[in-house]
Amino acid sequence: MKEQPFPYLEPRGFSRPIPLERWLPDCPVGVIDQYLYQRQNEAGWVLDPFGANPLLDLEAAHSQRVLAAINNPVLVFLLRMLAHPREKREFVSIISRLASQSRGQERLELHLKRLYQTRCQNCRSEVQVEGYLWQRGSDQPFAKLYTCPSCGDTGERPVTEEDLQILEPLRRGEALHRGRALARVLQGSELDRETVSDALKVYQSRPLYVLFTLLNKIEGMIWEEGERELADAIMISLLEAGTSLFTWPLTNNAPHLLNVPQIFFERNLWSELERCIDLWSQPAPQVEIKFWPELLEKKGICLFTGPIRNLKSLPDEVQITSLLCLPPRPSQSFWTLSALWSAWLWGKETAKTFTQVLDRRRFDWHWHSRALQQAFAHSVKLQAPPGEVYLQISEVNANMIFATFAAAAQAGLLLKGCAYQSVEKPVQSIWQKNERNLVPVLSPAAYSLAAHAMRSFLLERGEPCEFSRLYTVALTEWARKGHLSLPIAEFDQEKSSEIQMGVEKLFTDHESFRRYDASSQELDSGKWGLVDWEGAQTVLDDRIETAINELLQKTNSLPSLSIRQALNQQFTDCLTPASPEIEEILVSYANWQDAELAWRLHENELQANRLADLKEMKRLLQQLAPRLGYETREEEICLWQEGKRVAYCFFLSTQANLSTAIDAWTGREGVPVFLFPGSRAKLLYQKMMRDGRLRERSSGWQLVKFRALRALAAQSDLNRATWAMGLGNDPIEEAATTQLRIFG
Repeated sequence: MKEQPFPYLEPRGFSRPIPLERWLPDCPVGVIDQYLYQRQNEAGWVLDPFGANPLLDLEAAHSQRVLAAINNPVLVFLLRMLAHPREKREFVSIISRLASQSRGQERLELHLKRLYQTRCQNCRSEVQVEGYLWQRGSDQPFAKLYTCPSCGDTGERPVTEEDLQILEPLRRGEALHRGRALARVLQGSELDRETVSDALKVYQSRPLYVLFTLLNKIEGMIWEEGERELADAIMISLLEAGTSLFTWPLTNNAPHLLNVPQIFFERNLWSELERCIDLWSQPAPQVEIKFWPELLEKKGICLFTGPIRNLKSLPDEVQITSLLCLPPRPSQSFWTLSALWSAWLWGKETAKTFTQVLDRRRFDWHWHSRALQQAFAHSVKLQAPPGEVYLQISEVNANMIFATFAAAAQAGLLLKGCAYQSVEKPVQSIWQKNERNLVPVLSPAAYSLAAHAMRSFLLERGEPCEFSRLYTVALTEWARKGHLSLPIAEFDQEKSSEIQMGVEKLFTDHESFRRYDASSQELDSGKWGLVDWEGAQTVLDDRIETAINELLQKTNSLPSLSIRQALNQQFTDCLTPASPEIEEILVSYANWQDAELAWRLHENELQANRLADLKEMKRLLQQLAPRLGYETREEEICLWQEGKRVAYCFFLSTQANLSTAIDAWTGREGVPVFLFPGSRAKLLYQKMMRDGRLRERSSGWQLVKFRALRALAAQSDLNRATWAMGLGNDPIEEAATTQLRIFG
């Protein structure tokens, strides 16, 4: 029996940027809201057992009572601050108080700004740097970045002796500051000295001095109610900004390990202090928060501070109907930094349950899968029957997908649906308790089942796909059938590796699968397809193009979200189309209207106009044939014959569906010619660039734009030689080098 389709839930609404966002699993706005709306279980509670991103809990709390278990004190604090956003003026007041504190004989603001002061290389004016560039392992920066307000000079400039003189006193006193930072975490214990000392290496001498100067001032000041948490919020942003973990050129990717990049960027922390308040003071609806065991009477968040395993039982009035699971990835960097920041801000005792992560030396995928399994298993026990689990995997790679699927299955869950959009977007899935008591069988037959699912998927898709998508298809088949539900006692490191290698070995079956466009031996390089495509459906790219055209023909102006939602309903599960491919098609057919916030179909793409184009092309072919000594024969395609021999087969289309034309031509004779509008040239080129199979199959084809045929028909001295030459005079590659739309 075919499983019920699972449409991908498209994000909708304004995505709210939050502090520390680059360290957190992605939680696209509007997805949780849509899922809960579909469930319509207002009477129950939902449980977030991981507490990995506060945005999940805040969104769920708009319609539900949420029980969130958060073990990381930094994320507890972040959730509290985001649930009760403060105004910008309140943060400005805190900064003003800090700035006016004394450091020696000068204001603290002036003292700290001096540390980032330089001279403009052009006009010699004093200017604040944006930051410094360092080479890993070096004892001094090699460049600085600034924008001079006096002369406008901007960019990367070499550091000077004057810049290095500012740094020198800080380097001499570095051991003292580093020792104090270490002591605030250890507090007399020597157990974690090596780990903490290693972690402190991500802080250079200047940021370390600035951070602890500010921390010491904050601790010595007298604060009114609610003010200290504003200062702590600012410090969390600075503690992150002060690390040497910002690779240059800057990206938004957070490192998974505490490894300093080869080239890193040291930020101006006083500038960051002034800048971060915009992020903390964004206006947002307030959400009620209560701390367990105090319960909510209406929608909001009940916060359990600790790991979910410590929540032993629930009162009768707390009926958990859904689990909302957004697992973190094994991030040594963020967890270790969070332990340091918690100890520095609130003391080691406050962060006691979390600073235990400092003892851990291994953060491998097997350990992570076991940790996730424990959280899943305990959460399922707290859930009222029948119960449903929404599971979102934000980091799409084979290790994370396997670790999470295996953990869910071994916790007694059975997969009901899974939707994969792209490697850049989260995988969405629905699970339920395994009431069927399926017995896991990881036998040769189980691997054959996975291989069959992979082949069936590729035939349904009709074109190659990326490794992670096909890998997800294989694991989805197992998770649906219960084959991953091994007893946890049997799932050791060796068994985990054995299963993963078994799945990966399926890709090396060269009689079934082949790879296109690989640039390395890694499995995730290139795309994967079949050796034998017999029985394949029309390629997915062409079906998506047809669907978008039909949508725009019905309503020639549509918002992007409406288009995406309609496509997700039509192409479900792991066939969900990726955003770049959709946008490429839209650009070929429509214009984005800023005023309407919608895509509007080009006038020449109206069905009546395109039918007229096809009629014109057929007429021109009929007129050209006798001029070149051919006869025409009309079937579902247009043929030019010379006697009984077919010289040319013409496939006319208003779409970039070359694959469909190739399917129709297979087994015929004659030179195949694909005739299409010039406005479809760039789209056709893009399809060929991402589909190695299409490039192979189109070898020997003539790709001719409508306008090229018109130009040939207009030549009074046309002969077979000039005809053959003219067919290739307007290649599709030229369309890919320009953004100008060329109408067909």
